[in-house]
Amino acid sequence: MDSAREFDAIVIGGGPAGSAAGLYAARASLQVLVIEQGMPGGQIATTDIVDNYPGIPNITGAELGQKMLDHAESAGVEVAYAMVLAVDRSEDGIFTVKTDSETYAAPVLIMATGAVPRTAGFTGEDTFRGRGVSYCATCDGMFYRNKKVFVVGGGNSACEEGLYLAHIADEVVMVLRRDEFRAPQGRVDKLLACDNVSVKYSTSIDSVEGGHLISRIAFRDNVSGETYVEEYPEGSV
Repeated sequence: MDSAREFDAIVIGGGPAGSAAGLYAARASLQVLVIEQGMPGGQIATTDIVDNYPGIPNITGAELGQKMLDHAESAGVEVAYAMVLAVDRSEDGIFTVKTDSETYAAPVLIMATGAVPRTAGFTGEDTFRGRGVSYCATCDGMFYRNKKVFVVGGGNSACEEGLYLAHIADEVVMVLRRDEFRAPQGRVDKLLACDNVSVKYSTSIDSVEGGHLISRIAFRDNVSGETYVEEYPEGSV
């Protein structure tokens, strides 16, 4: 404990939740440390354009994440960019947080580690993340107004996303690896009742390509094993 730097509170995670927690704690006159292992903002930092954050229109996710953490720092929060290796709690309730560069201690520990979306695994997915590849219809749906959208998956979540996008996009194509949906039949019936929704059964996406945005999608027929390519004007999907 003698070698650990002491704080009133430690926040693990420098995304929106971590930045907000640090800001509020600092405004309560606490000595606060926020530990972030990568880029400020968490998942939002991987988004190309954020246009639905109140008061700050048309900003990149990376810029918004940085602004959030900068705001916390301006209130007195200290930020350490490091990887957390271990967390321990002593009998007297003090948390010890060991990172790859230093050890810290505090009676209060706030875990704001966020989440990582489940990826589909096709080539180019990470390259075009935020530039045609999205993981949240309600977050990014407006960017696909009047476009063609492919929704990967046949479960309940995929159907919910498809239903939401059907009211925004010109066309919604559900891409299912199997020959049937896994979602409850009632949800599937509601989705397929939409005139602009179609389904590619027993199909997977092999890869996506393009310039700044996606313009080429390679599909694989999971029954025959054959692949085929569909091309679109850049920015239309």
